[in-house]
Amino acid sequence: MERGKLTAKISTIRTRHETSCKEMQAYTAEEVQPTKWIVYKTVANGINTYEVNKVKDCDCPIRCHTCQICIHSLTCNCADYAVRFTICKYIHYIRQKFPFMVANVSNETVLLVDEDSNRLRREKEKEANLKRKGKVFCT
Repeated sequence: MERGKLTAKISTIRTRHETSCKEMQAYTAEEVQPTKWIVYKTVANGINTYEVNKVKDCDCPIRCHTCQICIHSLTCNCADYAVRFTICKYIHYIRQKFPFMVANVSNETVLLVDEDSNRLRREKEKEANLKRKGKVFCT
């Protein structure tokens, strides 16, 4: 994506990340569901709210390398995300405030499956080694 120069999209993502670090202290966020957060700020006329949702896990190159998320990972209902399709300051804020919550939720299942298959593979290899050595008494 970057051939010596910073692409406009990556530059925008980095700018939004810096903005979230500097300006988001006035905001508050809460987790509504494991894949849904609400970011809000009290202003003179009421409350500004933004909804951030986890959509999918993606490993595309259009990403914030600091937050370790790509442009397709999370969505927001703010104008910046809707118009420019970029990782807005609210998404960066959620990623920083809930770093483990935004992480790959579906990996837990995959890791359990991989762990079970690795255990079964090790047991079969151990059994095969014992058979070769003639130490298996019953099968």
